[in-house]
Amino acid sequence: MGKLIPKIVTVASLILMMGVANAKTFWIDVRTPAEYQEGHVVNAENIPLNINFANDVLQKGYQVSDTLLLYCRSGNRSGQAKKLLEEAGFKNAQNVGGFSALVATGSIKTTTK
Repeated sequence: MGKLIPKIVTVASLILMMGVANAKTFWIDVRTPAEYQEGHVVNAENIPLNINFANDVLQKGYQVSDTLLLYCRSGNRSGQAKKLLEEAGFKNAQNVGGFSALVATGSIKTTTK
């Protein structure tokens, strides 16, 4: 039987999630371009949170069935982004919290200035 991915993601469950990630799992950084340039998860795409966020994600080619791992500075904006994506029909959007918490785990490859 497969592993279940929790709806609320903690750093500990993120580490577990990385073990079950597949080719349809993507990192999305919802911070501003300036914040993204200061450091980000390797291979994360920067799609800043805005009122048209879900449409922006769709225009980038993501599918509603993709697993999208969303993060920002603190987890607030990524939580808002998750809600917008769910309202647009995305089933697997996950708020994984703030960038500094991800860096602190030591298990995520990041770039920093």
